Amino acid sequence: MIMPKLDGIGAYEQMCKARSGVPVIFTSGYSDHGPVLVSLSKKGATVLQKPYGSKVLARRVRELLDEAKVLEPTHG
Repeated sequence: MIMPKLDGIGAYEQMCKARSGVPVIFTSGYSDHGPVLVSLSKKGATVLQKPYGSKVLARRVRELLDEAKVLEPTHG
């Protein structure tokens, strides 16, 4: 969520403009981001609230990649 020059929400909006449906995981340990993260989640973004372990992160990344494969148009 917090990055120099462009915050996480701005980056997400730019990614969505470039490619609709791009899988994104937001993560934050700041409790004041709660309402923003809930709003992003309602828009389809995945949100992981810190702390979480590597297994949780790996599982969620795998799930998003698998979902993205299902949504890709088939060629041929």
